[in-house]
Amino acid sequence: MPFVSDIMSDKVISVTPETPIINVAAVLLEHHFNGVPVVDADQKLLGLVTEFDLISEKLLLKLPKLSPDDIKQVVVETAGDVMEKIR
Repeated sequence: MPFVSDIMSDKVISVTPETPIINVAAVLLEHHFNGVPVVDADQKLLGLVTEFDLISEKLLLKLPKLSPDDIKQVVVETAGDVMEKIR
């Protein structure tokens, strides 16, 4: 039976709470992720941002059509604004 250590990656890709949402979306797309960890300067896990977080009511995006106002809002939001916090 395989262990987590057999399939895990030791090169964790993460973002900070200050990372603009547009950059978080780029990380998700580039690496084919559906979520990314949000860490502080000490690499402590603070929360997660998922694809769902990017399209949920938190950002007030109206999918499938985004207006110019929606796009402006996405650019100014950060990972810290939309992440699911770790308790």
